[in-house]
Amino acid sequence: MNINNITVDNSGYLKLDDEQIKLKAGTAVIMLTNRFLVAPYPFRSETIVEINQDKLLELRIFDDNMELKLFRGSVGKELKYRYLSDADCQDYFDDEQYLDVDEKRSKDCDNVRSTGGGTYAVPLASFCDAKLKLRNYVRYDENGQCYIWDWRMLEFFNEEVK
Repeated sequence: MNINNITVDNSGYLKLDDEQIKLKAGTAVIMLTNRFLVAPYPFRSETIVEINQDKLLELRIFDDNMELKLFRGSVGKELKYRYLSDADCQDYFDDEQYLDVDEKRSKDCDNVRSTGGGTYAVPLASFCDAKLKLRNYVRYDENGQCYIWDWRMLEFFNEEVK
């Protein structure tokens, strides 16, 4: 589905074409042409300033049960969105991926510094062994072969190393 207008109300809740997003609290991952942000949802005032519809490539708002994803292939194309809810999907499996963190260069800054030199914030107290948990949704073709048809973010966390 296409989106014509993105706004954020005074309480920090996202509105798509004047429809308020019902998610009470969660995490947002915002990918702009010039920045990558991770922020709590509903948005705080400093995050609202950062959301520029002209520069937005992808925005994901997620909690334990669902995700809203806004996306487009490039600047100038129409934004589309989709909801993905565990209640609507029966077969899935979770996966974990390490975040790109240069731990030596990240110790002296407020943000994570990637091995390529970029910086981004994560909602974690420590950057050590930082991971992202993903949920992969499975469907089956006519031969019974399964395939991943979509995925969503679940949480950022630090792996416990034993």
